[in-house]
Amino acid sequence: MDAASCWAFVTVATIETLNWIRTGQLVPLSEQQLVDCDQYDGGCNRGSYHRAYNWIVENGGLTTAADYPYTAVRGACNRAKSAHHTVKILGGGVIPPRNEPEMQLAVSGQPIGVAIEVGSGMQFYRSGVYSGPCGTNLAHAVTIVGYGVDAATGAKYWLVKNSWGQTWGESGYIRMRRDVGGPGLCGIALDVVYPKMARA
Repeated sequence: MDAASCWAFVTVATIETLNWIRTGQLVPLSEQQLVDCDQYDGGCNRGSYHRAYNWIVENGGLTTAADYPYTAVRGACNRAKSAHHTVKILGGGVIPPRNEPEMQLAVSGQPIGVAIEVGSGMQFYRSGVYSGPCGTNLAHAVTIVGYGVDAATGAKYWLVKNSWGQTWGESGYIRMRRDVGGPGLCGIALDVVYPKMARA
């Protein structure tokens, strides 16, 4: 996975899971459709989940990963496939910065997208609750899917899905320290979004 298309993976992960919560069906959706067709974003050269949600609304929805599979490079938009609207959203919502309690409330109902600084040693993370060091240079998008408290240490954490593959971290996830105040660990509380979907 090209790390610079992380915005597309977060956009899709939050919508896939919300759709599953609403319908009971887990339908893998297409990151490649966003990489190729979302003219507001830079394909594999950085993007924004805010703009991606807006593009999906304008497009009328997203198609499936099976219909429009991931290639890890930006290609020409397949407009015929992009016109297949498997899942639709109403847009994206934003949680005000520096508000981890409101983030926790949101995550209890659906996954949320956040931006972080990739902290020192994060690429070598294996297990446990990560607590830095890191700053707030937001350059990587990830998905918060839950939260908890580490039984051994009592450390509060966010359960975060990364896009670096299942061999990284805890089967593709990292537990990041929660409720540290201010911008949050690695800036996790500074740029927080979630998709909005009509009730089933």
